Order: sequence, then C-alpha cells, then structure tokens
Amino acid sequence: MTNLARIIGDLIATGKEGDYWEFKREPHANSGDLIKDIICLANSPRHTGDRYIIYGVDDTGLVVGLQSRTRRTQADIVNTLSNAGFAGGVYPDIYLQQIALRGRRLEVLVIKERPEKPYYLQKKYEKDGVRLYAGTVHARVRDSNTSSDQVASAHDIDRMWRQRFGLDQTPLQRVTKYLQDRDDWTKTSENVWYYSQFPEFTISPTEEEPWPVEAGENWVRAAMNPSAFVRPLRICFHQTVLIQIECIYYDEMRAITPAPQPTSVDFSEALWFFSLSADTLEFLFLQFLTGVDGDRLLQDGLSGGRGITVPVIIFRSGDDRQAFVEELKYHPVTIETRHTFLGSESDSRVSEQDKRIIAFSNAVMERYSEWRGNR
Repeated sequence: MTNLARIIGDLIATGKEGDYWEFKREPHANSGDLIKDIICLANSPRHTGDRYIIYGVDDTGLVVGLQSRTRRTQADIVNTLSNAGFAGGVYPDIYLQQIALRGRRLEVLVIKERPEKPYYLQKKYEKDGVRLYAGTVHARVRDSNTSSDQVASAHDIDRMWRQRFGLDQTPLQRVTKYLQDRDDWTKTSENVWYYSQFPEFTISPTEEEPWPVEAGENWVRAAMNPSAFVRPLRICFHQTVLIQIECIYYDEMRAITPAPQPTSVDFSEALWFFSLSADTLEFLFLQFLTGVDGDRLLQDGLSGGRGITVPVIIFRSGDDRQAFVEELKYHPVTIETRHTFLGSESDSRVSEQDKRIIAFSNAVMERYSEWRGNR
C-alpha cells in the first residue's frame, strides 16, 4: 500500500469529512463546482499540509469505487484552473492519483500545501449554473465550504494572509523560509545582508576577526591554496541572534561554507572524514552563501561544480549519514595510490597527518558514491 493510500484509508476510517478532505461518489460534473471545491480546500486555514478530494466514497465514508467511465484528467483540471481567472494568475497546485482501497478503484485529487493563500478569482466566473464573484475569498471549515454568495470569516481571511507572509511562525521559522528566497536579500557589504521585505532580518559576521584554521578542518588543505580561516556568521531578528553558524573561508578566502562535521571511523589511525547533511539549516545556509541549489550541491559536492573539489561529503539526511557510517564500520576503506594528496608536496602548511586525512576523506567519498549507487 502506498503512503497516499494509507493517508486516504485513515481519513475514510473516520466516517466523516473534515477541514482538509472531502468525499465525492463521482468526479465533478461541471467546472464551476470543481473550481469552488478546490478553492475552499486550498484556503482551509486550520490545516498545514496537503488537502484531498477523494472520488469513489460517499458522504458517510462508504467506499463505493468509481462507477462512471467519464472522468477528468489531470491536464484537464490544470487547464480549468489556469483559465478560471485566479488573482495574479496563481492557482492551487494539484495532482490526480489513482489508488486501490478495499478492492475498489478510487481517485484522489491532491491539493498541495502552498503559501499563496488566499486563492480567489479576479473576475466573475459564471458557468454551468455556478457563480463565483471576483475578489471573494472562500474557505473550508470542518466539513463545510463557504457558500457561493458568502465570504469566509474575517478571522479566517486574516489567518490566510498571515500564513502567506509567514507571520504566524516564529522568527527562526520565518528566516528559514526567507533564506530560500535569496534574490530578496540585499547585500550591503562583505557578508552582510538584510531581507528586503522584512529588513529586521539580517545576516552579518560576529565582531571577532577571522582566525586561521590550524587544526581539525584538514579538508581545507585539499584546496588550491591551503590557507583557511574561521569566522562565524549570525542571523538576527532585530537585535536578537536567532542562530550563529561557524563558517570556514577556504582556498585563501575565495570560498565559504558552514563548518562540515567531522566523523571518526578509524580510531587506531586517528582518521576521519567531513560532511554536511542536506536536512539541516547549515545546508540551507550553504545554498544561500554559494547561490547553488541543493540538487546541484548533492550532485557536484561542496563547490557545486564551480571550483576546486574538496573532500566533504554532502549526505541527503542525518539518517543517510548514520547508515553510511555503519557501512564503514563493517567494510572499512583503504587508502590507495589514487587517493594520495595532489597538492604541493613541499607546502609546509600541509602536514603528513593532514595529507593522510585528505587521502582518507577522498577514499570515503569514493566509497559513498559507490554505496549510494547500489541502494
């Protein structure tokens, strides 16, 4: 059973409709009712997450299965929404999925959770006996949709706008969202920014001067220039520091990253490798600092394919990291000729121990690539 089928099965088991799901015996017969129901569910202010119109279930939660041979395709529904005249041209994001439940075929119209609510039309829609007025905000509360000749409550509309602008979230939740909107940050000086829409959110270095990396961050020695420095950056809301992230400036200050996490797997030789995890704020901050999207960083590594490759693994998640560490415990890596240090052998800033750690990190990166490919 798919995850969607489990979710829908649990909703049907309640025997009633709710804030974010609705039962229909058959697909919508006309476009007006379809648009209205999608708007109401998409605007539901009391739920955070996807919403569902479940076809093939009656109002009591009885699974009857789809009887009609005539049904709308996903492309048809998207076309109907795109031509309905939504304000700003922004309409709910949907997809249509078939599932099997209790031996019956059902269809589920999934309305994705998006921050653009409230959704409403910018021009009057009148078709198939359904009339929707321009500028009218409809919503769903419990098992009922706002009537076509009425408007959602002022409280619910206010709640939708607050959700759109993230005003119902904590400052840390808000800035996590804003970091994904890199183009709306204004840079005033080196590594100093403010968020244009809400300038009370700022990013800046701490007062300390950068200090050189002397030990621990051995991966930086693999860059073209092994000089590296540490300087924390802090994210603030007004004068409150929300989070302080230790950052490493490496390759003689030409590149920057949140400090990767060291992981030891061979205590006998004091060898370790370095990594970041894609499910952390540090990884989101890396995307902000570099201007490289997450998929590119996962594929090409720390530099995103734009500079020297350094031996830092980017895991998809903390669980991914833990599973790989377990793999290394049972199947240790060995340093081979192709893993040896490629920098200047005469550079006194790179010790023999640094060279061994860099070689070991390269070997671990190679193993991780093979391990990921076999999963």
